[in-house]
Amino acid sequence: MARDFLKGLLSESRHVRLEDSALLCVTELVANVARHTASSACLVRVVDEPEDLLIEVIDESPELPVMNPTPADSEGGRGLRIIDALAGQWGVRSNPGDGKAVWIRLCDD
Repeated sequence: MARDFLKGLLSESRHVRLEDSALLCVTELVANVARHTASSACLVRVVDEPEDLLIEVIDESPELPVMNPTPADSEGGRGLRIIDALAGQWGVRSNPGDGKAVWIRLCDD
């Protein structure tokens, strides 16, 4: 659902060239919520800025994501590394008592 939502938004956006990176990043962020938190749902927020695309995935868990070393033969654990490679910037904003937002900023160079 998050991918379809984002794809629909980007199809009419000035940032359509960022679609592949944006879809991969939002997939990783939503998958992280499902795998690593007890949140029953998450919210995807997209801000279409003049030069950048800001995407936030907001969940109910106060646990912050951690980029751990990943062995070469591991089947998982690369989500944040993918985001780090694709996003111009990314980070986490805590919402005390209300979880957190993991955000990425994709630049349309």
